[in-house]
Amino acid sequence: MSVNEKRDVFEPENLIAVDKKIQSLTPKEIKKIIKEVCDTVSRWEQYATNVELDESEIETIKSTHRLYFGKGFIKKIASTL
Repeated sequence: MSVNEKRDVFEPENLIAVDKKIQSLTPKEIKKIIKEVCDTVSRWEQYATNVELDESEIETIKSTHRLYFGKGFIKKIASTL
């Protein structure tokens, strides 16, 4: 995944820049979407276990998740909007 031409170490400004290109979401909508995605991704292991995915595959995929997009990240975004 790339966001605003970056593939890692995303900052709030990178996500906001994407919306500025689209110019269709309010700051409140941006925060809501990021929170929903973070909440869902944080439950990846549960979803994968429910469908009986192999444990090594679960861990491999889990290791790629950017879960630092949590509450602190959302607060940081709020301060830049």
